[in-house]
Amino acid sequence: MKRIILCCILCFTVLYVQSQPTESTKQKLGTKGYVDLGLPSGTIWKCCSEENTYTFKEAVESYKKNLPSAKQWQELIDKCKWEWYDEGEYYEQDGEIYKLDGDSWYKVIGPNGNYILLYANGYLFVDEDSETCVGCGGVGGVEGYYLSSDAKNKSILYLSFNKDSISIEELKSCYDFRCELNVHLVK
Repeated sequence: MKRIILCCILCFTVLYVQSQPTESTKQKLGTKGYVDLGLPSGTIWKCCSEENTYTFKEAVESYKKNLPSAKQWQELIDKCKWEWYDEGEYYEQDGEIYKLDGDSWYKVIGPNGNYILLYANGYLFVDEDSETCVGCGGVGGVEGYYLSSDAKNKSILYLSFNKDSISIEELKSCYDFRCELNVHLVK
């Protein structure tokens, strides 16, 4: 009986040790929470987004060259694996989907297996005729909107996503308007 118990303990110990992440499988975070995703451009992304939402002008003034370009966002779309995670419950009212509680996010996994998280914690209302922002905010849970550093003729380019699509979009007349979107930084 002692041999059986000892054998069980030994097997459990071996299985436990094998299941623990090794240094080579742990995501290595650089200084101040930045992570190398192994992208061809060498862009290093912060593991998590900034807490507040910002207008384009505020984001450029606050973060300058650490705000990703539309090209850097496109590289994430093209070179990374995007896994959608969802917590909470939804309901439909008047043809619109609303979230009761919980968070939704994408785990964006780079070619080397490291990842960043992009939360779907915003909303954006765009007038389809003029393609201008008519309302926005930092809560929601169904869609995500992240600023890029690119602007031209008072239009900005931004990352837009939900569980079914990921794209770079253009928003007109938004440079100075109080349209606040999420910010995720790069090095």
